[in-house]
Amino acid sequence: MTEDAVLRRAARYAQSGAEGLPALRRALDLLLREAPPRSCFRLLPCRAGERGARIGGRDIAGEALARALRGCGTVSLVCATLGQAADRLLVRAQVQDMAWALMLDACASALVEEAAARALRGAAEAAGLCRGAATAPGYAGFPLGGQQALLDLIDARRRLGVAGTGAGMLVPAKSLLYVQGLRPPGAGQADAPDPAPPCKTCARRDCPFRREKNNDESEEERC
Repeated sequence: MTEDAVLRRAARYAQSGAEGLPALRRALDLLLREAPPRSCFRLLPCRAGERGARIGGRDIAGEALARALRGCGTVSLVCATLGQAADRLLVRAQVQDMAWALMLDACASALVEEAAARALRGAAEAAGLCRGAATAPGYAGFPLGGQQALLDLIDARRRLGVAGTGAGMLVPAKSLLYVQGLRPPGAGQADAPDPAPPCKTCARRDCPFRREKNNDESEEERC
């Protein structure tokens, strides 16, 4: 995804038209300068069950996780964040100018999603495998109870400074954690599209925070 694509996604999140593009560009420039995205991944063996999966020797509950990993013997755990610097920028903006804060928040969300998508693609390339569907704790059918085990497996606190709260939130706020099954290349198989925005792959249609499906997401690529 290019910077223009990040800006298009941010514009949707901010519900902004062309008139908001200069502010979004300033927001993106600020984030890239003061809070550039960081990410890491880890490849682990996995085995899907009926109501969850075993990942790196840990049992993680979730029917959606089981479906995502079915037929996969390897999983990529990916974490991405803009760090505490982004949190400080957002808090400062909310105090000074809420309109600017909205643009900055939208850009931060789009930027960390792109960082996670890049890391997912990089993990699959490093393994020489095809990407399955990505999912995350908190998605429908994937309880938040498995989040801490996944953070521990990827060593997110040490590597990126990302931790989970008792309420299931990630801190810093602009952080993402994904699980993606990987499978051997084969005729007719295709890489799954990037997971962001998360609403596109979530089955909970009645969620009050649901975003509209986007029509310009990347198409599947043959593996």
